[in-house]
Amino acid sequence: MVKLSKNKSDFQGLSEKQKVFVLEYLVDLNGKQAAIRAGYSEKTAENQASRLLRNVKVKKAIGKLLDKREKRLEVTADKVINELAKLAFSNLPEMIAAMGDEISLIGLKKLNTNQKAALLEVTETEVDGVISRKLKLHPKIKPLEMLGKRLKLWSDDAEIPRYILAFMQNGKPVNL
Repeated sequence: MVKLSKNKSDFQGLSEKQKVFVLEYLVDLNGKQAAIRAGYSEKTAENQASRLLRNVKVKKAIGKLLDKREKRLEVTADKVINELAKLAFSNLPEMIAAMGDEISLIGLKKLNTNQKAALLEVTETEVDGVISRKLKLHPKIKPLEMLGKRLKLWSDDAEIPRYILAFMQNGKPVNL
């Protein structure tokens, strides 16, 4: 169970159980689980969570505490987008070129901050006196997808330009 905030203005007009729900909700943003952890019945937790999340006072308390968390952690949309971009636009050949012949811990020091952020794993193995090193990057598809959605580069209801449709027949490209 989480500790209640000392700042009573965060919970103005809430019952003790609602206060606990608010704090539990901030743990994982899962209403049903927050309701269960706050002491509501497992049978009714989903309905209770839905009701609580529509409650104006509960929403206000959650909003205040999320704002405080954001300020405390200095999390901004720009920072999140920047981190996604580091993963999405990482380039393994550039990293290898920057490291030169030193694909090792020493070589890692030659990478810039963005390149280091994109690394998921660096392993070194030795078999029969031959050392092999492996760099593994974070997957790029999900960050690219998230950035594309954020920048509205595509959507499910996007209109397909007529010139593209002219080269399609029965939904398949036509060989010209």
